[in-house]
Amino acid sequence: MGHKKKKHTKKKIDKFTGQELKVNSRHHIIPSSRNGSSDSYNIAMIDDHKHQLYHHIFINMTPTEIIEYLADYFWNGNWSFVEEALQNHCLEEVGYDL
Repeated sequence: MGHKKKKHTKKKIDKFTGQELKVNSRHHIIPSSRNGSSDSYNIAMIDDHKHQLYHHIFINMTPTEIIEYLADYFWNGNWSFVEEALQNHCLEEVGYDL
């Protein structure tokens, strides 16, 4: 008799909602349908529900296409939001407390 392999679930908290997430879904950052590899650098383990929502909204866009889509359709073409986010992320990476 074969045993079903139990899906590995790692729990973490969503920093925006405070809800517990079950990280149990393999997400290709560059979609495999867009020639993204299955190597670990291109895989993010994420909550299954959020994974479904992501693909419902962004289909199989690449990260660059997603940023362009958001800037064009949600931010009125205002790229300063992207610049601000990148600047804040870089400051956090070097340990600067915002």
